[in-house]
Amino acid sequence: NATRIPDAHFAWEARYNGAKIVCISPDYNCSAIHSDQYLRINPGTDTVLALAACRHLLENNLFDAAYVKEQTDMPLLIRTDTQRFLRGEDMGFKAEKADAIFYVWDSQSNSPRPIPGSMGSSSATLKLNGITPALRGRWKVTLKDGTECEVTTVMELLSVTLSNSLYTVDGASERCGIPRKDIEVFM
Repeated sequence: NATRIPDAHFAWEARYNGAKIVCISPDYNCSAIHSDQYLRINPGTDTVLALAACRHLLENNLFDAAYVKEQTDMPLLIRTDTQRFLRGEDMGFKAEKADAIFYVWDSQSNSPRPIPGSMGSSSATLKLNGITPALRGRWKVTLKDGTECEVTTVMELLSVTLSNSLYTVDGASERCGIPRKDIEVFM
């Protein structure tokens, strides 16, 4: 409410409608004084706490899968050999911006499909129009030169990163200096 004054009303409107405001900061500041709960975190460890929260959300399936599939990069395919997005130019897609066409694994057709709404796409909408992106898995695709390449999703790679014991509630509690019971409350 001090550094983003034009946006502060969104938080206060949410609070008026029943939301609880939690301030996570190394110092008790002007935002903390107006929050419902203040958690003092060790400086520089907020990423650990955020990734522990992310792990909790994924492990407990506490996310809107339809929203994640349509509105985020979580279903986009990553080449495991280069750690880069699978692009239209990799697949031999003929378009002016083939390098800006991204792919998802379509669960219905069991094949890679260009995702609508990416920069090189002719579709100006994010609506999936019958594509059912997979959020997890590993597959083989054939590239334009005829070679095979393994691909996976952004969510799958995130899950691998989050498997580090640092990103558990206990790991975050120890590193961030916040008691486990306080972390569990806000998750």
